[in-house]
Amino acid sequence: MKNILFIVDHLKGGGAELMVLSLAKRLQEKNIEVNILSLNAINNYSSKDYNINIIDLGFPEYWVSGKLLIDKPIPTDSISKMNEVIKTIAPDCIIVTIWYSFMLIPYIEHRNVWAWSQADILPEFSKTNNPIKFFRNKYKAQIFENKFKEVFNVSKIITVNDGLRLKYLSLLETKEVVTINNGLDLVQDIASKFLNKKWDVIFVGRLSPTKQINHAIEAFKASQVKGKMLIVGEGAQHVKLKKLVSKLGLDNQIFFKGWLSKDEVLTLIEQSKILVLPSRTEGYPLVIGEALMSGTPVVAYNCSEGISSQLYTNDMKRGLVKPNDIRSLSNALLDVINNPYVIPDNISIKYDLDVMTNKF
Repeated sequence: MKNILFIVDHLKGGGAELMVLSLAKRLQEKNIEVNILSLNAINNYSSKDYNINIIDLGFPEYWVSGKLLIDKPIPTDSISKMNEVIKTIAPDCIIVTIWYSFMLIPYIEHRNVWAWSQADILPEFSKTNNPIKFFRNKYKAQIFENKFKEVFNVSKIITVNDGLRLKYLSLLETKEVVTINNGLDLVQDIASKFLNKKWDVIFVGRLSPTKQINHAIEAFKASQVKGKMLIVGEGAQHVKLKKLVSKLGLDNQIFFKGWLSKDEVLTLIEQSKILVLPSRTEGYPLVIGEALMSGTPVVAYNCSEGISSQLYTNDMKRGLVKPNDIRSLSNALLDVINNPYVIPDNISIKYDLDVMTNKF
């Protein structure tokens, strides 16, 4: 029996963590032994029936937060424990994923280690007209790039879209970079059961600066859509976004929900006319696939190949918007609400989890 060990930050909750668990479960079904080594003990999936051996490495919570590509003192005892676990499990392959775990790659004692990059590890800084911020960001970008090369130059890498693969190949000496698109644990199309939509626009995801939900709110306001918008998720920007909604006089049109179960989220997506994704950077966001398979069109900033490859027909490209262009986002929202594009009948083929699992 083959044996794979995943190393992750935690299982706090989110698309990347859920992707690891879904893949691990499907690999087990294919008679592959799977273990997960978690830097931190937080596990919001503990009540789920995944039946996967999860080992806590005991890193403090502060270590799996903050800026990624900076030097953090790594506890020596945790490194020793990690390599003891690796020696005991004796995996054929180690797959390291989800941010802070990447910093441990140089310390892993194993012959076959892969970094699974589910998002851009080295995104560009936001543009600014402030000369002080410009030069500060330029300085930081060089520091982060140097650290990126230090951590990943000896690694074999899996990316979720070809744009990331080409970017990493241009920066690193390694030539072992492959693309495997994410898959969904949904076999058949789940075309919408709701003819009368409750929401005009829905956003689903972390309320973080990278997701730029404020762009969606401002675009919704500018579009003068008379209906309602729903924001599903939690995060550091919650209070700030609610203040923006009030400032724009949209308290009766834009509503917030916290984290919900997968079934609850899918139902809300089905009840919506469109899903909006105004992110500054993305890997291969599966919320797009969940929406399309629910019969709900998507309008998104065209910030990565992982987005453009999902909205691939000429008609669907009406949902692709120039990044950070709120006016164009507003126009696209209005256009697709009034004239939804056609979603291909065989869209589920693009998200077949078995295809993804076989590639791994």
